[in-house]
This record gives sequence, C-alpha cells and structure tokens, in this order.
Amino acid sequence: MRGYSTFSSIRFRMRNKYHQAGKKDFWSKYQRKAISASVIITRGITLLSIPGKVFNRVLLNRMKDSVDAKLRDRQAGFRKDRLCTDQIATLRIIVEQSIEWNSSLYINFIDFEKAFDSVDRTTQWKLLRYYGVPEKIVNIIRNSYDGLNCKIMH
Repeated sequence: MRGYSTFSSIRFRMRNKYHQAGKKDFWSKYQRKAISASVIITRGITLLSIPGKVFNRVLLNRMKDSVDAKLRDRQAGFRKDRLCTDQIATLRIIVEQSIEWNSSLYINFIDFEKAFDSVDRTTQWKLLRYYGVPEKIVNIIRNSYDGLNCKIMH
C-alpha cells in the first residue's frame, strides 16, 4: 500500500507542477544557428522541462495500446520493435530481387518533414478519437496546443 500512496503523491505533485508552470514555462525556448539565411530549411524544436517529459511519457503509455491495435501491420514508424534498419534491409532485399529477376521497380520516397508542421489540428483530434484514445487524453493534448505560439529566431 505504501507504493501506491507514494505514486499518488508524485502524480499529484507532478500535476500541480504542470498546472503551475503554465504554457509559458512548460515549453522551453531554444535558439539555434541556421545553416543559411533561408527559413525554409530550418526546423523548430521544442524542449520540454523534466515534468513535461514525464507527463508526455505518461500520456504516451496510456494511449499507445489503443492506437497500436488499430494500425496496419505494415506501419512501422515510431513503433515498438520496429527498427529503421529493418525497413532499410527490407527495401534492400526488394531491390536485389528486382535486379536478380530483371524486373522493373518503381520506388517513391515522400518527405513528410515539411508536411508535419502543416497538420490540421482539428483533424488530429478526430484521428486520436478514431484510434481509440480516451477523450480525457485528447483534451489534455489539445489544451497543450491551445494558445501555443511559434517564433522564428535568427
């Protein structure tokens, strides 16, 4: 019973710290030097405080099982036991077999990097619900994005 009360105490303090910090302190600012003056090639990053990292890990752990259950088996990005090297090895085998069988092979690589920042947030909340993420967690994530400002610093 002692372990449960300790966990509850930590969770209570962490939740209070999160609410006290507010959005201004919860997200840390970071300035980095751009490779060139072009804003197009730079990507913003977000640094979280330690309580923020712990809180995000708790949210991830609470929603990943429901999301994993609905994802196709071929969906490998950012999933447990699905390494990038496995995907590269699979692609290499396909290319080698295509050469061996003297058959045509067409490969399409899509750069999702630029599309990531243009995600429609309303659609994101609908997709989280579709994948079975509890409404409470969707609301917590949505609230963390409300009023969030981005700033490009040179």
